[in-house]
Amino acid sequence: MRDRKKRNTIIGVLCCLLVFMGIGYAILSQTLTINGIGNVKGNWNVEITSITLKSQTGRATEVSSSYTATTASFEADLYMPGDSIEYEVTVTNNGNIDAVLNDIKQTKTNQHKDIKFSNSLIGTEVLTAGSTMTFTMKVEFLESAEAIPDIEKTEYKIELVYIQYNGGEYTPPAQSIGTLSDKILADNTAQSDSSINFSQISSDTNGKGLYYTSTNTEGNATTYYFRGDVANNYVKFGSQTKNTCKYNGTDVVYVSVGENVEFLYNPTEEQCLSGNVCANSTYYGTFVIDESVGFDENACTDIGGTPTGEKATFTANVTEDILWRIVRINEDGSTRLITENPVGSSAFNTNSDDNAYVGYMYGTAGSSTYEETHANTNNSTIKTYLDNWYQENLLSYLSYMSLDAGFCNDRSRLSDGDVHYGVIGRLLTGAIQPQFACPQTNDLFTTSTSLKGNKSLTYPVGLITLDEVVYAGGVFFGDANPSYYLNNKTFYWTMTPYDFNGGGVSLGAIYGEATCDFGSDPDSDRVGVGCSNVMISVRPVINLASYVEITSGDGTIDNPYIVK
Repeated sequence: MRDRKKRNTIIGVLCCLLVFMGIGYAILSQTLTINGIGNVKGNWNVEITSITLKSQTGRATEVSSSYTATTASFEADLYMPGDSIEYEVTVTNNGNIDAVLNDIKQTKTNQHKDIKFSNSLIGTEVLTAGSTMTFTMKVEFLESAEAIPDIEKTEYKIELVYIQYNGGEYTPPAQSIGTLSDKILADNTAQSDSSINFSQISSDTNGKGLYYTSTNTEGNATTYYFRGDVANNYVKFGSQTKNTCKYNGTDVVYVSVGENVEFLYNPTEEQCLSGNVCANSTYYGTFVIDESVGFDENACTDIGGTPTGEKATFTANVTEDILWRIVRINEDGSTRLITENPVGSSAFNTNSDDNAYVGYMYGTAGSSTYEETHANTNNSTIKTYLDNWYQENLLSYLSYMSLDAGFCNDRSRLSDGDVHYGVIGRLLTGAIQPQFACPQTNDLFTTSTSLKGNKSLTYPVGLITLDEVVYAGGVFFGDANPSYYLNNKTFYWTMTPYDFNGGGVSLGAIYGEATCDFGSDPDSDRVGVGCSNVMISVRPVINLASYVEITSGDGTIDNPYIVK
């Protein structure tokens, strides 16, 4: 006979100013002899046996500390940058059944970039009967902090889940090796960008690697950003569900030839099975059939692809990990990511006949005032697209997101009014100088719980800006740059308005020329503009909070940073 499996879950809480630690459940199994007497001698007893103050710095003060068999807690007051307090916790196997750590569950509440939690490795060995395991827990008010946090209490919970060890090889659960932002700084030597010429593309002599600046940033805070042809800024985080269209195991695009030619990412089943698909091409977007450009009915061949001439294989609802590229460490310590590949195609706005439509959100078309035109009342086409994508794929990851690092849809004006927007003065005329700071609060899109910005977003997702593209190595209407990390051979939107010329609204895009029909060669590798109603690719941008941790990786494509 077999004993019924027993589950005993004790959930603990670990808080910055109130910390609990819990021992999780065990699954016990005992085989008894059928013939004769079966004596059950197993004793499951994994428990916390102590918590002791190990160190404290600055004015950090212990308020209290205590433990029971299943919880350990401490409460401490931190007053100023440099304060820290550290405790050592001991877990003992007082039973006679060997145990292993099966899972570590963590949750964070009211986190702040200047308050950091850390712990030593927990439970990497088999906890044999009678043995002990110790680890440390530390909370610190970072020395780099420039102000007192606007929160009174921050909380961190850990639940340790132990199960019985049944022999064989033991693989400990994935544990944090630090925050993503800390690992980026540890793996790279950041350089000042004071010598970079932003009127020229990135190169080995004009910027390649991780750079920092505190000029033209939010509050003049330091931000770090990647520039040039770097290969160590990959992150794997979250997953998305999509349909796939493959030919011989490779993703293909659907080619639509009419007045324009369109290369559609993530085609429908009908499109995929039509046979009108193009293999060996990563270009997505809308182009004009124009002899001067080189596109014609043989569009697939024109971009270096191969017409399959037959149906591809369509598979619905495939779930895959999302691969991202790191753009920068924001002023609040969060990390900005952009998807490595497009997630689909969209117009920025379906209308292009009024300057309202440069907005990620917009007001009333035909209005006589700037304020009414650029009010954040209506969702743009692309915002609706991104909101739907986020809701379908990242909704459960809200606790990972920074809600204060917004997305800048800069609608500031030059001296000639609404016709031209601020980006022209920074990136196209005079001394070329991009900026990370968003010129107007109304244009910094943040969620309703943010402490800054316009608080108009439903979900914390947006697009990259033209300024960020120039920091990364592109040049607005300048020389081609085929070799920087944002170049993935696709046409895709930025969030930056360019102008309204009376006939159409233009926004920044990668690989576009200054035409409303995107009649340009994808091989031009340029940064330009396109009309808002043109259908091109979408690469979402998110901001992971400063406290988000990783479990492994060095940032390369074969070993990306893995978010815990």
